[in-house]
Amino acid sequence: MVDLARDSGIQTGVVALDAFLARGERVGAADRRRGEFPPEPEAIAARRETLAEIIESTGHGPGRRRLLTAFEWATGLAESPAESLATVGFHHLGVEGVQQQVWIEDRHGFRVAQVDFLLQSRRLVIEVDGLGKYASAADPNLMRRDVLLDEKEREQRIRECGYTVARLTWADVIDVHRFRRALMRMGLL
Repeated sequence: MVDLARDSGIQTGVVALDAFLARGERVGAADRRRGEFPPEPEAIAARRETLAEIIESTGHGPGRRRLLTAFEWATGLAESPAESLATVGFHHLGVEGVQQQVWIEDRHGFRVAQVDFLLQSRRLVIEVDGLGKYASAADPNLMRRDVLLDEKEREQRIRECGYTVARLTWADVIDVHRFRRALMRMGLL
């Protein structure tokens, strides 16, 4: 994963390092998520310390600046590669104050939903949608209506708490120009 971050660029590096920080495994490894997401801050901190030691042992050389930037931007809070890429986009475009994996609470203090990204100052929730969570296990070309309806109800509960919800797709996060246009539509640029 350190080699990916050093040799393949910041986007690939953040995806790889986020996977390790979040789950303690390499990107592309079998999905062995245990427990709740996001991981405990202590687990992320311990893995970050391990990564720092590995990075230090690699010495200086080509790609080190990319590696250090990917290490700085990776949080371990991205639940998917698309969320990691969104994080890169926010940094690249200078969008500040973005929080990841934040719980939205109603006026009584009850948790309504955990969101991918939050800009609290704008009361803006940004969700990154992949198609995987909506696909039927029986036929990946079919959408699961129950999951789609649950997501729509969840979004409505977030809106009822006074937040605007914006959505990014995989196509948005892999293309910096498209990502910029999406953020402009949200009023962030």
